[in-house]
Amino acid sequence: MTSSIDQRGPDYLHQTILKDYARELFATLESLSVSAGEAAYRDNFTLAAIHFDQIKLVGKELVSTFRQLDGGVQ
Repeated sequence: MTSSIDQRGPDYLHQTILKDYARELFATLESLSVSAGEAAYRDNFTLAAIHFDQIKLVGKELVSTFRQLDGGVQ
């Protein structure tokens, strides 16, 4: 007997993995945003800038992931 995930095929599995990855990226984005805000509040603008650079990278990865989920080009 095959499991239900086997019957759905590799596209379903790929979409599920991408959705989970997007959720993890959102959690990372949230954490970085809080950290950047705390760094700026403490006048540590160098650290805040580093966090914002990381936020940009995570944002780019989210856009790429959404395009994959939508079936578009990366």
